[in-house]
Formats: sequence, C-alpha cells, structure tokens
Amino acid sequence: MSNRRNDEYGEILQIIADETRYVKEYEGKVLDTNDELKKGRVRISIPELGWMLPTESPWVDPEYFGRGCIVPKVDDWVVVYFIAGNMTRPRYRSRTSAIEGSTPGSYTGPETKVLFDDSVTVIVYDDESKELSITGPAKIIVTCDAIELNGNGKKFATHDELKTEMNNFKTSILNAITLAQTGHTHNCTAPGTPSGPGVGTVPPIVLDMSTSATTTIKTGG
Repeated sequence: MSNRRNDEYGEILQIIADETRYVKEYEGKVLDTNDELKKGRVRISIPELGWMLPTESPWVDPEYFGRGCIVPKVDDWVVVYFIAGNMTRPRYRSRTSAIEGSTPGSYTGPETKVLFDDSVTVIVYDDESKELSITGPAKIIVTCDAIELNGNGKKFATHDELKTEMNNFKTSILNAITLAQTGHTHNCTAPGTPSGPGVGTVPPIVLDMSTSATTTIKTGG
C-alpha cells in the first residue's frame, strides 16, 4: 500500500484526497503574467498541487471582476479554484489579505472602497464623504463623443466664454486709456459747469464674469 500510514485507512484517506483535490480552493503566489494570448492568465505556485515553478503551473484563467480585468503582479497572492472540479479548468480571483503586505495601502476601513491600488496609481471612493479620488497617474486620457461636468450648483467658466469676457475687459481698458489721453468728449452746458467727467478722468473698469458662469459644462454630443 502506497500511502503515508501504509494501511487500509491510509489508503482511504489517499483516495479521498485525490478525489477532492480539485474541488478545494487554494492560495497561490503569482509567478508569471506574460500571457501571450492577452487574456489575463497567470502561472501560479501552489505547493499542494505540485505547482512550484512556472513550468509546472498551467496558465490559470482570471475570474473577471464585472466587465474589467486587473491582472495581479508577480509575487501577489491570489485564490485559485477549479470549475466543476475539473483540473483542466483552473481559475483565479482577487488578491487575498491573508498574506502580510497584500492589503492595499490606501484601505483605511469599511467606508473606503479601493477600486485600484498598485502603490503608484490609486483610485478610491469614500463612502462617507461621497468623494472619488484618483491620484498618481502621469496622465488621464478621456476619449468619447461628449463630456459633461455638473457642478451641482457650483460655478464653472468655459474657455470660450472666459476668452470673450477677457477680450471685453481688454477693450474697456484700452478705451479708458484713450479717454484719459484725449480728454472728455461731453458738451459743456455753461462755462465752468461740465456735464460729465473732466479731462483725464477714467470711468470705473469692471471685469464681470457673471455671464460666463455656468453650472454645467458639456462638449460634443
């Protein structure tokens, strides 16, 4: 009898272990993420299954989160299971906090929803403040037919509207300078009693941004 106990009971235990090997879940360490098929597959070390080296591990397909795909990094720990106990259909899902150092650094409690954190780019939604924060990326690229920003009562100033107001402000300044240099243009009704500002008097100059303020910005569409 080839089992650890070298008896019938040990043989029974061995049979049970063999038959249930692929209906269990395992924690494994990611060894390789260079999937030529670009499906998010990885190779994983699971000693209980004899997977120690990348060459001993099959490519394990991901369990996609929603409509997305976030591939773990090499040395991350993930949970592995088998569809219908089939050894040829391994799947991995999520990272596990059971291993020290696996918890995202941006996680501070239940109110914190960490959507992504690789220690460089961090996307977090705070359930208490209702704020979504994105930090770290060198660039954010948005490509779409239209973009709409709603300030919920807050004020925006669009580029074109701001440009118009600044041009109007510039014209007012130039007119005021001209007036100060050439004198008043009013008609006097009597000697010594001017009907308007005197020579060199500049009227008030006001930059009015009220017409350029809006609570919603929308482009395209």
